[in-house]
Amino acid sequence: MERYCICAGDALIPVYAFVGVGHYTPALICLIPVAALLGIALNLANSLPDIAEDAANKARTLAVVLGEQRTRLACPLLILATEVLVIIFAVMNVVNMRAWIIWPTLGLVFMLVVWLFGWSYRGLRPLNYRHYFLLVVCTCLLLASGWLTSIFLV
Repeated sequence: MERYCICAGDALIPVYAFVGVGHYTPALICLIPVAALLGIALNLANSLPDIAEDAANKARTLAVVLGEQRTRLACPLLILATEVLVIIFAVMNVVNMRAWIIWPTLGLVFMLVVWLFGWSYRGLRPLNYRHYFLLVVCTCLLLASGWLTSIFLV
């Protein structure tokens, strides 16, 4: 199986482009930690079914190092950390957000994170990895789209 790696600098290309043409905004800089935390959560959730195979092949991925149980716990923790970061951005008014969009979004995301924690403490059978991954994806998409909509809605 061919593996590829995206350099951390590649993720910053859009930021470089905006800054290069003089369109710097605080929202642009705030995107970096939010995208990084959600990206790690998605990667870990996607790696769950492959942990045993990767360990057998002596691959040193983050999911293999953490192990199955800690990987299942890391996903909702990373999403929760992202949610706290967005709350800090909102309360400190780092980024101008529409309150009527962001606060209901954060409430829904919090309920989904609680559900993910519930799944993390239960034993997941291999058939449930897909459901867990889809729940992580939906939670990340809800948080990201709600946050971006609350910032960029005209």
